[in-house]
This record gives sequence, C-alpha cells and structure tokens, in this order.
Amino acid sequence: MTKTGSILPEETLNAILRTGSNHNRTELRLIYNFMSVQTKEEYEEFVRNEYGNGGKGFIIDGKKYAVWFNKNGMQIALGETVRTKDKIHLSWEQVTNRIHCLLKEGEFAPQSMLDKAQDNAIKEHAQALAYMKGDMAEGVAEIVFAEKDLPHLRSIYPEITDYLENKMKDPAWLSELNKRLSGVANAYKKSKTIMRFHHYDPVTVSKWFHKLAAEVTPYKAKDGFVSTEQKIFITQDEIDSFMIKRGSYSERRLRTYSFYLLNEDKKSRTDFIKKQYGTGGQNYALSGADNSYANYDGKGLVLARGNYGNPQVSISLSWDKVANRIAYLIKNDQFLQTEDYARMPEYEREHMADKILRFYNRLPEAVDRPFTNDFFWEKPRKEIADVLKEPIGAEKLLQKMDAVLADLPLDFNAYGTSYSDKADILSQIHKYLKGDYTIFPIRKEENKLPIKAENVVKQKKINPVANNEENIVKEKIGHQMTIFDYLAIS
Repeated sequence: MTKTGSILPEETLNAILRTGSNHNRTELRLIYNFMSVQTKEEYEEFVRNEYGNGGKGFIIDGKKYAVWFNKNGMQIALGETVRTKDKIHLSWEQVTNRIHCLLKEGEFAPQSMLDKAQDNAIKEHAQALAYMKGDMAEGVAEIVFAEKDLPHLRSIYPEITDYLENKMKDPAWLSELNKRLSGVANAYKKSKTIMRFHHYDPVTVSKWFHKLAAEVTPYKAKDGFVSTEQKIFITQDEIDSFMIKRGSYSERRLRTYSFYLLNEDKKSRTDFIKKQYGTGGQNYALSGADNSYANYDGKGLVLARGNYGNPQVSISLSWDKVANRIAYLIKNDQFLQTEDYARMPEYEREHMADKILRFYNRLPEAVDRPFTNDFFWEKPRKEIADVLKEPIGAEKLLQKMDAVLADLPLDFNAYGTSYSDKADILSQIHKYLKGDYTIFPIRKEENKLPIKAENVVKQKKINPVANNEENIVKEKIGHQMTIFDYLAIS
C-alpha cells in the first residue's frame, strides 16, 4: 500500500473500508465471508467480486474523499475525483487483509451487526436457491429437492424463502441438499439445457452452499466500539461514469462521439444530448450501486443516492452542463472504450447504410431496390452494410444509385424528401467510398489537451473500398484510459 501520509489518515481509511461495496447488506456479507476458514486467494476473490466496479464519495472530518474500485484494486484521493496524482492505491490483497484485521481487532462493525451476519447469509442463500429453482427446466427440481420439500416450493414468495431458511438451519438437511446440488452441477457442466435461464447456474450455487455448510467462527466487537455513519457525496467519477455508460461497446457512445466531431456548436450539442436522454429515469444509475437512481426531463439530469424521492444526496445538472462535460471527456480521450474504436468501421458502414435506405425511401415503387424490403430496416441495413465492405459490390450499388437519381425529375418532392435531399445523400456516399468523407473526422490537434506519449491515440483515414476492413484505424501506443480503467499511480 502506498504511504497515506496526509492524504489519507489511517482511521479515515478504516472508516471507508467499513462501508463495504455499493451493494445493500455488503458489510454483512464481508463479515460472514471471514467467519469461515479459507485460503488467502479465496478471501481476496470474494472481496474483489463483492466490490466489483464503482465508486463512492465521503465527507470525513470536513474533507471530501473520492473512492474508485475495479478489478485491479481501490483508489482513494482527496477531492471529487481519483483522476489526480495525489492519491493512494490499494491492491485487493491489501484491502482484504485490512478488513480481516479490523474484524479480528473487533473494530469493523458493532456487535449488533456482527450478530446478523450468519442469519443474513442464510436468507440470501435461500433466496438464491428459490430463484435457481424457478430457472430450472421441467423435472429438474424433483432431482434437487426431496419429495417432501416440493409442495412447499410451489408456493409464492416469501413463503418459499421462509421455508428454505428454516430448513437450512438443519445441518443434516443442508448436507443432503449439497449432495444433490453437486449432482446437478455436474449435469449442468455436461448440458446447459437443464436450466431455462442461467442467472443462478448450478455450479456457482453449489459452491455457495458448500461454503455455507462450512464451520464458522463469529467475531466479537471491541468493548465500546461504535461505527459512525459517514456523510456521502456523488463524485465526479460517478457522474462521468453515468455519462459514459458502462459496457465495452456502445452505439450510443459512438453516435454521441460522431455528433460532437461533426458539430462544434454548443447549442447543437446541448439539444442533441437533451434529445438523447429524453424523459425518463433508471435505477442503479451510479455505476450499478444499489439505492441509486437517475431522472431526466426537459430541465436536465438528476443523479441521487438513497430512497426514491427522499435521497441521502443528489445532484442536478442542466443539459448545458451535461453537454459540456461530455465535450471535456471526448477532448481528453476519456469517453470511448477500447472496443468502441474497434467497432467504428462497422458502425460507420451501418450509418451509411441508413443513408442509402433514406435515399430509396419515398421513391416510386417502380424503382428497383437493391435490398430486401423491410419496414424496420434491420435486414436491409445489414445487407447494405455487407455490400459496402466489398469494393466491387459497393461500386455496383453506387452505379445503381447514380442511375436512379439520373431518372428522377428535378422537381421530385414526396413526404418531406426531395430531389435535393437524394442528391446530397448520393454525394456523401460517393465521398465515403472515395475516402473523402467520414462520420469520425480526426479532431484538430490544436483543440486537444496535451496527452502523454504512452496514451496517444492516432487515427488514419483509409479508403474503405481499398481497405474493406477499416475506414478508421486506431493505432494505440499503450492503453487509452477511461474512468473504468485502473489508474495506477507512480
């Protein structure tokens, strides 16, 4: 662990670790995990999975601390973001060891919480078993559960989980269940068809229940130990994460990125972002955190943690601020993910396919369409995108479009489209196939902030007909970091 120094006092670190991950009942799961004897690697794997990817913000002793964690570890920094040099990094081994140490010293949680850990584990395992039972194919439940248990498992929630909770407190019943779960896990490895859905696969559930059956040793809190609830805030990293959206690839990110490259006007960008979001909301908005949500309407975006309508903390952003922040993320190469760059050529072909479909839209029925007619455009879009990958096919398609426009009257006008619109589209297609047009133009160097050499991303524009694999090639030196990536400190 990097020396905390004045950045992070030891007790502040302990206070942050006591809060666990971004999930409900996280402290109880962490406590119970350390109550059984496991290897160092097993302890660490559990802690890493419990945290997952995400962030938090705390106000401790009047100072703001931003926290971010992912598969590579945890970062903590003074202020509203961990994207700074002044921060510490903890590996998951260090996080695991520190939590384990706090438990042994009786300084992780008050006794009232320690006493609830085992009951919570039984409850959560009962819920998982009930959900897995619902995912099973016909006849599989009869293999997993004893005949006398089955009538109770055809009930409704929470009666099913209440029944399972009571049964799991019986060691003999749990031992018999584990034998059956092992058998189903082996069968699942050979054939996935024994499950209708795979949210609770038998292999994973079987491991959970064998661990549940292991002997545990409860922890005791230090005399007089009291856990203090920390004041929270929403970090800039969490806000950025919401704007970027999770996932290795996103059409929405590429659509936004392309629009920003083609439109520098601030009002146009704001109107675009406002339309992109529309009116609505979503749960788990802050990097998947439980009890977090987002609302958006004509006024702007609201991000919050806590109960809906009565959150612990919230932040409101106008669409101007959202649009400006996205511009900052794009300018600093923090918006796109690695897979987005790889999918650029395919996305651009699909975008140009849409233009070609709009070219043929509203033309007389007698005009031959070089694709399958489909009201939703899904099948023809794919057909055209495939044609654009091949130089010969793309050239033939262009010749057909030229012939269609040549036969079209100059005064053609139909339902919001005209001869001029068709001519503009055809001109763009010509330029695209010559390599003179792209929806991902290279940003002007004078508009970019300085970037370290090891993180530079270069783009070359290549004739898509001459090179049917890529229109934009991303040459990457090192790795282009985003908020989801691990930011190792020196």
